[in-house]
Formats: sequence, C-alpha cells, structure tokens
Amino acid sequence: MERSYSLGEFARQNNLGVTTVRGEIKAGRLVARKVGRRTIIAAEDAKAWQEQLPKVQPRVRVASSRCRSPDTRNRVDDQIVIRAPKLPTSAPARSGSQTLTPLATAFATSAKKESRMHVS
Repeated sequence: MERSYSLGEFARQNNLGVTTVRGEIKAGRLVARKVGRRTIIAAEDAKAWQEQLPKVQPRVRVASSRCRSPDTRNRVDDQIVIRAPKLPTSAPARSGSQTLTPLATAFATSAKKESRMHVS
C-alpha cells in the first residue's frame, strides 16, 4: 500500500499553503479522496500532479532592433506623474465657500504661510 498525505502534509512537503492545495483540488489539477471527514492525497496522485506542472523556461533576451546612441541608452522614456489625492470636505460646498476638515484647514494654512515666507 502506498503512502497517502493529508492536505497539511502535502502542503508542507511541496512548500505550499493549504489554501493553494485546496485551490488545486477545486481546479481539478490535483486528485484528492475522502475518507470519512478527512481529505487525503494518494502518493500516485501527488506524483501525477508534480509531473503535470509546467517547467520553467529560461528567459531569452532578444536584442533590440532599434539602434540607440550611447547617450540615450539609459534614458527613461516614460514619466511618472504622482497626483495628490483630493482632500475630503466635511460638508458640501455652499455658495462659493467650502467647509474643510481640520486636516485640510491645517494644510491650507501652512501652505499660505510658506507662500508668504518665500515672497521677496
């Protein structure tokens, strides 16, 4: 009789989480059997699952078809734009005035102070 594994044993032996093992069973890639309330994986089913896993192919680097000059070789073509999130308001805007949260008020106040300090 061949050995069988509980889900936890199978997960530990293959460096996986039990959730991943359950997902493999649910997807039909791993065969499991029920014995009463226990779920077990037969050694032959474990071996079949391991053999059907895809092999990792080495990455092949393809040379670029464009010829680049040495000064542009390390240039970044795309710019990253980071936008600050809009500050939440505690109440909807009323006829030209807006009620800000304490944090937004502090931010606006400090920005005004800084703008006055830098004016020559």
